[in-house]
Amino acid sequence: MTLEQLRIRVGLTQDQLAEKVGVNRVTISNWENGQTPRVVYMRPLAEALGVSTVDVYDAIQETQKKS
Repeated sequence: MTLEQLRIRVGLTQDQLAEKVGVNRVTISNWENGQTPRVVYMRPLAEALGVSTVDVYDAIQETQKKS
């Protein structure tokens, strides 16, 4: 599952996820298009998406494969 798929699964827009994580929407878009989030954002992403940090890492890897 990609980052975008995780976000959609929990019903968040890019703007809503950005607010929860503490970044802007463009940053979320960049991550969903294959840029790697800084480590400091892994836990906030996991919490906002309701998954583990391992799941976020796996989603990042899957996102990058599809980019």
